[in-house]
Amino acid sequence: MREVDFPAVVAAALHDSGLSPHRLTVEITESVAVGGGATHDNLQNLRAMGVRLSLDDFGTGASTLSLLTACPVHQIKLDRSSVPDRGSDAIADAVAHMAHAFGLQAVAEGIETEAGRARWTMHWKPVLNAFAITFGDRWPAAETC
Repeated sequence: MREVDFPAVVAAALHDSGLSPHRLTVEITESVAVGGGATHDNLQNLRAMGVRLSLDDFGTGASTLSLLTACPVHQIKLDRSSVPDRGSDAIADAVAHMAHAFGLQAVAEGIETEAGRARWTMHWKPVLNAFAITFGDRWPAAETC
């Protein structure tokens, strides 16, 4: 991501494969997102190409909330450590509201039970225009949100 020609490499791979740019999501961590310089330019260029960008493991790194205003991502992925099966929902609630305020999609990782799915679907759906919940291998795609 720090290499100046990274968007050109991605563009060539998309061309060679015939994959539409909007079907590709590049996941980055907070440490990559705060890299500055070529990294920021590359993220901007990838987004301009139509590639989707996801900020993975949101909230687990050493970032600031201002990252959401500076980083051109489409999605934030809440790490499974912040999506408890029981207990306080404060972190997940805050992330859901921030995602909504910034017009981002939010993904809650690590939800693997029907009870967890029902809880987070009810919890996040009223707040977000778009959201996703990831499951283990047990959940058919047709049953996910």
